[in-house]
Amino acid sequence: MPEGGWPVIVFVRGSAFHEQNVTDYSNYFVRIAEQGYVVAALKYRHSDIAPFPVQMQDCKTAVRFMRKNAERFHCNKDRIALWGDSSDGHTVLMAGFTGNRAPDTDAYAEESTEVNAIVDWHGPTDFAKMNFLSEFAEPQ
Repeated sequence: MPEGGWPVIVFVRGSAFHEQNVTDYSNYFVRIAEQGYVVAALKYRHSDIAPFPVQMQDCKTAVRFMRKNAERFHCNKDRIALWGDSSDGHTVLMAGFTGNRAPDTDAYAEESTEVNAIVDWHGPTDFAKMNFLSEFAEPQ
């Protein structure tokens, strides 16, 4: 184990903001772990049961949880990255860029939500343009 613990990747699985299947990417998680990272796969409250910004808040809570439990999971609480694909590329961008600022929750409030890196794996960044461009898409 590296001094200070393993770096952490909080991975958020894209799902069009609906309920996630976090085990879909187990093969990726194993390969990332083989490279020396702890992977925390987040399952947040999805948009069918809770509106935005809850998904981003749950992402921030996951970062705090990993910091609070760093010793338990042999993690380095000072080396945390967010990684999200598709819709949750957007989630990690929002959580990472807002950091300790609102919107947020009080869960594990003694810990920071600031991260060292954000990976947006083909996530949407401009919803207005995305909706505009979808008008020109071929009907299914």
